[in-house]
Amino acid sequence: MNNEARRAYAREYYRARKQADPAYNTGNYRPRSEAQWDWHTRKLYGITAQAVADMFESQAGACAICGNSLFESCHIDHCHDTGKVRGLLCRGCNHGLGSFQDCPHVLTAASNYIAKHKESAA
Repeated sequence: MNNEARRAYAREYYRARKQADPAYNTGNYRPRSEAQWDWHTRKLYGITAQAVADMFESQAGACAICGNSLFESCHIDHCHDTGKVRGLLCRGCNHGLGSFQDCPHVLTAASNYIAKHKESAA
């Protein structure tokens, strides 16, 4: 099978999969049943699905960093060193923290960089 045939096959496979399960590959994919979701959160994060629901409610359905709605995508943020869950984040904030490797010094430097260049552009 050549590269173009592989790409065509992959496109068709994922298109069919997405039609069969609209939650698939959207950033907030959850296993089908509540029992599976509870098992998933316990296995990966050591908390129950109810704890995630309570966290969602306590954050009023908003990202803990930027405040955007979590109805489009909701990510469970956790410390990669300790495994402790910190809160729920939107996709952008979760990926941003991951890109900066959860390092406060780098995040502060990035914030200072943005502020400095924002002032000089004005």
